Amino acid sequence: MVRFKRVLLSAIVAVSLLASGCTLKQMIKAAEKQNLKVKPSPLEMHGNTVDFSLSATLPQNMLKPKTTYTVEVSYKPNNAEAMKVGEMQFDGNSNQRKMEKSFTFDYEDRLERGKLVLKGTARKGTKYKETPMMDVPGGDGIITTPELAMPAGSVNYVAHGYDGKEEYEPQNMEFFFLKNRSNLRWSEKRGDEAKKLEEYISQNNPTRTVTLTGMHSPEGPTKVNSKLAQERPETVEKFFKKKADKYDYKDQLGEISFVNKPVVENWSLFKELLNESTRFTDEQKSEILSIVNGPGDFVSKELKLQTLRSYRSLLKYIYPPLRTAKVEILKIKDKLTEPEIMAFAKQIMDGEESTDKLTDEELAYAADKTPLLTEKEKLYKEAISKNDAYYSYCNLGAVYLQMAAQKSSDSEKMSYVDKAINQFELSIKRRESPEAYVNLALANMHKGNSEEAMNALNKVGSARGRVGATVNALKGYLAIKEGNYDDAIQNLSAAGNDPMVVYNKGLAQLLKASKAMSGEYDMAKSTTQEAMNADSNSAYAYYVAAIIAARTNDADGVTSNIEKAASMNSMLKERAAKDLEFMSYWNDSNFMNALK
Repeated sequence: MVRFKRVLLSAIVAVSLLASGCTLKQMIKAAEKQNLKVKPSPLEMHGNTVDFSLSATLPQNMLKPKTTYTVEVSYKPNNAEAMKVGEMQFDGNSNQRKMEKSFTFDYEDRLERGKLVLKGTARKGTKYKETPMMDVPGGDGIITTPELAMPAGSVNYVAHGYDGKEEYEPQNMEFFFLKNRSNLRWSEKRGDEAKKLEEYISQNNPTRTVTLTGMHSPEGPTKVNSKLAQERPETVEKFFKKKADKYDYKDQLGEISFVNKPVVENWSLFKELLNESTRFTDEQKSEILSIVNGPGDFVSKELKLQTLRSYRSLLKYIYPPLRTAKVEILKIKDKLTEPEIMAFAKQIMDGEESTDKLTDEELAYAADKTPLLTEKEKLYKEAISKNDAYYSYCNLGAVYLQMAAQKSSDSEKMSYVDKAINQFELSIKRRESPEAYVNLALANMHKGNSEEAMNALNKVGSARGRVGATVNALKGYLAIKEGNYDDAIQNLSAAGNDPMVVYNKGLAQLLKASKAMSGEYDMAKSTTQEAMNADSNSAYAYYVAAIIAARTNDADGVTSNIEKAASMNSMLKERAAKDLEFMSYWNDSNFMNALK
């Protein structure tokens, strides 16, 4: 009897296992008809990650009670093992047939070519069966359009400080007159101020303006004071012109503008002289100023001053210096002409002259004016040997960055970028400047050092003009690389109208619409057209225009734009031939002919 029960139990278990195996086999067979959809399709890289969602709909009646079905999602690079990115699990007890789940994995260059794959596992109790590894429709490879972002922004030079405009050196003299008189005394005509004026005229100095300011002391009626303030500078002007005749300076007189400025009934100089004087007590000064600053007209105030015990001291020490004509001569400063500066700069580069022949500003001006980078390099090196100044190091580094842009090989390009970084760091050691920091950021971006670039940008501080525009351009570029497209658009919108800046902005707008899967590409199309209008030789702008056309099903736009991009840059021709943005056009003869 016991033996019979054991045999019966074994039979029941065997039937149960057979039923389980049959159930799992049926589930695996049904799994072949599961409906899978991936978004976006193909996958896209944004920042350093690939984000996508996968929806799965299982066939009707595939799930059985007490069973589970697990979808293991992996990404398999070409010629490499698949890497698991997550899983989806269906529970037969709830009869759940539909599920959508988001996945993410870090992007690496080796992953660009590959495919999204999955393996299903049907399980009941301890028993399970697996599907073979199967491809996910639409999960072929990864779009890497964000890599088309270009480090935008201008190289920034520290201003040379040289002003080629006419500059002036003021020469000042002062002539004094007796009370109520406007004629120059003999002592004034032979005094130190007259000798100073005569010496100036005798040297035939080029002069732009002579300003003569006539003044008077407070005593006297308004009519007399006005006449004195007018006649005194006129007297000095005649004296000036008479000396000019003596030294054959009269040819210069026609180029000189004489400006007479009578100052009538003004207390400013009076108060200034009183404040500086040691001949009056504080109490006396206060008493005098209470009248001068009080009510009444000029003449009435003078009458009140005459009632003070300190009035005799005013007549002796304050009034005489007010009876004057002040002279300000604007001498045209001796400056080298631009041809002279460039000639001396050439001699300095050839070793025929020392750097002392030019000022620091003139050296920097010559370096700025020459169009040849090799000559700029020589002149900034000469400037460093002369002044060891932060701005010379910064500007030499800027030259190296421009030289790097002209090199075709990556090794040469990076060699000059490294030279530039060294100069910027030397500049910063001597003095921190926004130009050095923003150039350092730009150099680090060319090397792919985004973190170091951002560190440098954060040290720039508030900056306007060209430096500020470059900061915004670089921050916009970094935001694209990080996948922060709203920040990118905001920064690039404040970065000016440089063609590369506009190009990056259009790219950011394209990527924003792509990431949101909105299909709204009108703004990106308009901005990219601006970039092409600004620089008709921008191969990358035409390439991005082709991508926008592909995403909006504009076949003619794809072909025309990719043809222009490919004709300008062979590297883009190679990229387009395998760029998943154009996957649906690879069998299009017009598209392929455009790449020939």
